[in-house]
Amino acid sequence: MGTVYRAERLKLGKIVAVKVLHDELPDELSSRKRFEIEAVAMAKLEHPNCAAVLDVGVHDGRPFVVMDFITGADLKSLVDAGPVPPPRAISIVRQVLSGLAP
Repeated sequence: MGTVYRAERLKLGKIVAVKVLHDELPDELSSRKRFEIEAVAMAKLEHPNCAAVLDVGVHDGRPFVVMDFITGADLKSLVDAGPVPPPRAISIVRQVLSGLAP
């Protein structure tokens, strides 16, 4: 739904991630609503395995979400590299589910 950029909160000197809604999404109103729902859902997650939402807003008509910047490889890169050994896959799934559990 969006592109994530590495940014800095200048006043705090803190590195953050900024997710901005893609321009090319077909139905702007529907896409914006889904983006907002995603941001609200992310903001409710409080767990060491989840990036915290720090701010939301709109700039030049484009919605954005500011969140913790997490270092390391992303899941897409890991999967694209080839088969993930079952013990590693199980560990990743457990971490994801732990972050999503109520």
